[in-house]
Amino acid sequence: MSKLTIGSHIRHRSPSLDTIPLDILFDIFQLLPIQSVLALRQTSKSFDVITRMRSLWAFFLRTLVQQNIPIPYFDGKSPESLSALELERFTCRALALRINWTNPNPSLRREIQFGEARKRSEVFCMEFLPGRDNRWLVSVTSLPYAKYIIQCWDLTVLQPVCIAKLTYTDNAYNRVVINNDPSSPAIMAIQSKPEV
Repeated sequence: MSKLTIGSHIRHRSPSLDTIPLDILFDIFQLLPIQSVLALRQTSKSFDVITRMRSLWAFFLRTLVQQNIPIPYFDGKSPESLSALELERFTCRALALRINWTNPNPSLRREIQFGEARKRSEVFCMEFLPGRDNRWLVSVTSLPYAKYIIQCWDLTVLQPVCIAKLTYTDNAYNRVVINNDPSSPAIMAIQSKPEV
């Protein structure tokens, strides 16, 4: 009969994270910051497998969308068709952009010139059209002599292209309101001042 030492008994019975059921680990991972999930990937093979699951990255991406964090354009694919690796890359890129954007001293990634520069012009409104994967950006620019230019820019190309332009003169422009409902056929409303 072999002897059972106290040390070997405790070592054999000690709990381990590897013994926790997968569904519970998955629930725990969903509560962690993404940086922690990526760090846990380095600790064990079982964590590496869990952190590469498509459903985990789909959850993180949905969470970012619910928090109104802009998600980079999906290269023409729908989120449902993306692999786990693609979902992870889009999620991490969106977080990196958010961190840089909210940083008091953001680092310049790329500078884009929208159209020709005009003297004494002021861009006072820029908004993405919702539900369109941040593909189109609407800008409103004021120029001297009560002239306003409303433009829609296609951002899927390296240098943005103006795909629509509307010019108001003689103080006719009042404001632009972007529709927040991406399922609505109405994209935006332009309010004009009535002629007196």
